[in-house]
Amino acid sequence: MSHCRITHCHFPVGCIERTCRRAELVVVPVSPSLIEIAQLPASRALFEEARLENPALKEVYLLTQVRNSRDRVEVREALEGLGLVALDTEIPLRVAISRAFGVAPETDGPYEGVVRELLAR
Repeated sequence: MSHCRITHCHFPVGCIERTCRRAELVVVPVSPSLIEIAQLPASRALFEEARLENPALKEVYLLTQVRNSRDRVEVREALEGLGLVALDTEIPLRVAISRAFGVAPETDGPYEGVVRELLAR
Protein backbone atom coordinates (compact mmCIF):
# COMPACT_ATOMS: atom_id res chain seq x y z
CA MET A 1 0.00 0.00 0.00
CA SER A 2 1.45 3.34 -0.94
CA HIS A 3 0.69 6.09 1.52
CA CYS A 4 1.39 9.70 2.27
CA ARG A 5 1.04 12.03 5.24
CA ILE A 6 0.33 15.59 4.18
CA THR A 7 0.29 18.95 5.86
CA HIS A 8 -0.67 21.73 3.47
CA CYS A 9 1.75 24.36 4.71
CA HIS A 10 4.92 22.25 4.34
CA PHE A 11 4.80 21.41 0.63
CA PRO A 12 5.54 23.42 -2.51
CA VAL A 13 2.61 24.29 -4.74
CA GLY A 14 1.51 21.29 -6.77
CA CYS A 15 3.34 18.72 -4.64
CA ILE A 16 0.22 17.49 -2.84
CA GLU A 17 -1.70 17.25 -6.11
CA ARG A 18 1.07 15.21 -7.76
CA THR A 19 1.30 12.93 -4.74
CA CYS A 20 -2.45 12.32 -4.79
CA ARG A 21 -2.27 11.19 -8.39
CA ARG A 22 -0.08 8.26 -7.34
CA ALA A 23 -0.97 7.37 -3.76
CA GLU A 24 -3.54 4.77 -2.80
CA LEU A 25 -4.15 6.23 0.64
CA VAL A 26 -3.57 9.67 2.09
CA VAL A 27 -3.75 10.19 5.86
CA VAL A 28 -4.67 13.79 6.63
CA PRO A 29 -3.93 14.91 10.19
CA VAL A 30 -6.52 17.37 11.48
CA SER A 31 -5.91 19.36 14.63
CA PRO A 32 -8.78 20.78 16.68
CA SER A 33 -8.84 24.32 15.33
CA LEU A 34 -11.22 26.55 13.42
CA ILE A 35 -8.67 27.03 10.63
CA GLU A 36 -8.48 23.25 10.07
CA ILE A 37 -12.28 23.02 9.92
CA ALA A 38 -12.38 25.89 7.41
CA GLN A 39 -9.89 24.04 5.14
CA LEU A 40 -11.88 20.78 5.02
CA PRO A 41 -13.98 21.66 1.93
CA ALA A 42 -10.82 22.63 0.02
CA SER A 43 -9.15 19.36 1.02
CA ARG A 44 -12.20 17.42 -0.10
CA ALA A 45 -12.18 19.21 -3.48
CA LEU A 46 -8.47 18.45 -3.91
CA PHE A 47 -9.05 14.72 -3.39
CA GLU A 48 -12.11 14.65 -5.64
CA GLU A 49 -10.09 16.27 -8.42
CA ALA A 50 -7.19 13.85 -7.88
CA ARG A 51 -9.59 10.89 -8.16
CA LEU A 52 -10.32 11.88 -11.76
CA GLU A 53 -6.80 10.65 -12.58
CA ASN A 54 -6.43 8.20 -9.70
CA PRO A 55 -9.77 6.51 -8.95
CA ALA A 56 -8.10 4.22 -6.37
CA LEU A 57 -7.20 7.18 -4.11
CA LYS A 58 -8.71 7.11 -0.63
CA GLU A 59 -8.23 9.64 2.11
CA VAL A 60 -8.81 9.29 5.81
CA TYR A 61 -8.61 11.96 8.43
CA LEU A 62 -6.62 11.45 11.61
CA LEU A 63 -7.66 13.65 14.50
CA THR A 64 -5.04 15.02 16.81
CA GLN A 65 -6.36 15.75 20.26
CA VAL A 66 -5.88 18.03 23.18
CA ARG A 67 -6.87 16.40 26.44
CA ASN A 68 -10.04 17.71 28.05
CA SER A 69 -10.97 19.64 24.93
CA ARG A 70 -14.34 19.71 23.20
CA ASP A 71 -12.64 21.07 20.08
CA ARG A 72 -11.79 17.60 18.80
CA VAL A 73 -15.47 16.61 19.05
CA GLU A 74 -16.36 19.62 16.91
CA VAL A 75 -13.75 18.68 14.30
CA ARG A 76 -15.11 15.12 14.15
CA GLU A 77 -18.65 16.48 13.73
CA ALA A 78 -17.45 18.78 10.92
CA LEU A 79 -15.78 15.85 9.13
CA GLU A 80 -18.91 13.73 9.44
CA GLY A 81 -21.05 16.65 8.23
CA LEU A 82 -18.98 16.77 5.03
CA GLY A 83 -19.16 13.00 4.57
CA LEU A 84 -15.43 12.59 5.22
CA VAL A 85 -14.03 9.46 6.86
CA ALA A 86 -12.22 9.92 10.16
CA LEU A 87 -10.28 7.17 11.86
CA ASP A 88 -11.66 6.16 15.26
CA THR A 89 -8.20 6.43 16.78
CA GLU A 90 -7.01 9.87 17.85
CA ILE A 91 -3.41 10.79 18.54
CA PRO A 92 -1.92 13.25 20.99
CA LEU A 93 -1.12 16.67 19.62
CA ARG A 94 2.67 16.88 19.69
CA VAL A 95 5.21 18.86 17.75
CA ALA A 96 7.22 15.69 17.09
CA ILE A 97 4.35 14.26 15.03
CA SER A 98 4.41 17.20 12.62
CA ARG A 99 8.13 16.67 12.12
CA ALA A 100 7.67 13.01 11.15
CA PHE A 101 7.64 13.58 7.38
CA GLY A 102 8.82 10.48 5.53
CA VAL A 103 9.11 8.38 8.67
CA ALA A 104 7.05 5.20 9.05
CA PRO A 105 5.04 5.29 12.29
CA GLU A 106 5.94 2.88 15.04
CA THR A 107 3.41 0.15 15.70
CA ASP A 108 3.16 0.92 19.40
CA GLY A 109 2.43 4.02 21.40
CA PRO A 110 -0.18 6.47 20.16
CA TYR A 111 0.05 5.14 16.59
CA GLU A 112 -0.75 1.52 17.44
CA GLY A 113 -4.49 2.06 16.90
CA VAL A 114 -3.88 4.08 13.73
CA VAL A 115 -1.74 1.33 12.20
CA ARG A 116 -4.36 -1.31 13.07
CA GLU A 117 -7.16 0.74 11.50
CA LEU A 118 -5.18 1.40 8.32
CA LEU A 119 -4.19 -2.23 7.91
CA ALA A 120 -7.84 -3.27 8.34
CA ARG A 121 -8.93 -1.10 5.39
